[in-house]
Amino acid sequence: MRVNDDITVDLMTSACGVTYDEARSGVESVEMDGVSIPFAGAELMLKMKQGWRSKDAEDRSFLQQLLKKRRQPTAPPPPG
Repeated sequence: MRVNDDITVDLMTSACGVTYDEARSGVESVEMDGVSIPFAGAELMLKMKQGWRSKDAEDRSFLQQLLKKRRQPTAPPPPG
């Protein structure tokens, strides 16, 4: 279902074979002005970007790099 005026909202029961129940553990949230905003985290987005479109390939590359960077240990700040 698509609702188009100023904002596009896609409501799907699954994306790239990932169901809502399977996706729930990959949902992250951020609080803005006292409102919790849920969104698909990077690992969940990567699962849902397994399509054939060139944009999906670009998104997969970005998400893989982001996840790799997040997994790297951070060096402590230099003394002083």
